[in-house]
Amino acid sequence: MVKRSRITIVQPAYKCPYCPKRFYNYLDLFKHVRYRHGRFVITDFQYRILLACRKLTANGREWFTFNDVYDEFTQMFRDVNRSRLRDKVKWNLHSLARKGLLEMRREHDTLLFRVV
Repeated sequence: MVKRSRITIVQPAYKCPYCPKRFYNYLDLFKHVRYRHGRFVITDFQYRILLACRKLTANGREWFTFNDVYDEFTQMFRDVNRSRLRDKVKWNLHSLARKGLLEMRREHDTLLFRVV
């Protein structure tokens, strides 16, 4: 006896902003954009962190710490889930630094960031 199964066709959810290709997961899109187009794709959370960093720069701060970014982020965006928010901000700051959007340096025991 053969069981019949339903075939579900899933459409690709992620579209490349530079060409018409579509992808099933974010990692494939990220790799495609990085190596094919020479650009970086950032998430919406990383974009919000970048906005907070740019606001700190606009207020006259060239170098700022993680705590400064966290305080500015919580003031700007109140709709964020507070569960492990400090860790998420820290991870995404480091990710933005690896992508070249932020510059990072260590001064004594403190990590400092600035917008490139």
